[in-house]
Amino acid sequence: PISVHDNVLQVDGRFFRVNAAAENGKRLSLQPIAEPAPDADILKMETGIPEDIEMENHLGQKVRLHDLIDGQHRIYLAFWSLPTIPMEFEKYPARHLLEAQRLYADSVRIVTIQFTGLDDPSLYKINADLYLRMIGQPWVSLRCADFGLFNRLHQDMSYNQGILTDKKGKYREMYLNWRDMAENYPYLR
Repeated sequence: PISVHDNVLQVDGRFFRVNAAAENGKRLSLQPIAEPAPDADILKMETGIPEDIEMENHLGQKVRLHDLIDGQHRIYLAFWSLPTIPMEFEKYPARHLLEAQRLYADSVRIVTIQFTGLDDPSLYKINADLYLRMIGQPWVSLRCADFGLFNRLHQDMSYNQGILTDKKGKYREMYLNWRDMAENYPYLR
């Protein structure tokens, strides 16, 4: 949700002045503008997988996120971070990703993106099994230590949620949690 205090909305590369916003942020009155004022509060939004983002997989190989779009599969970007307390894989919401992988393997490519910017070695020690099982699945597993880049992709900063794209990489469902992805989207089969 946004408010009139976020007086400029940037959607991809276009700018809009927010003239009015409903309290819940679902209705806006916008006016296109060429450039925001230097002191403007800007809320940035992306509507598809950006072409310029590159991250590493857990083997240290560079992966350009846009290259994962193949025109045949939707992409589900699943955002996560290691818990600060010991967590079993079966109790972590990843069990829903396994179900989604099983159900939609022919139509959806799951890409997990782990935020590693706040990690310390103790997290990997207390959650070694969870970590190894998360990166050892048949989905693409990437890591991101850059808070700005992670937030640019995620646009929310909550974990165990994701973004479902169409086959061209355009965002279709935002903030889709892993359980809902597994249980409520049978049309993807």
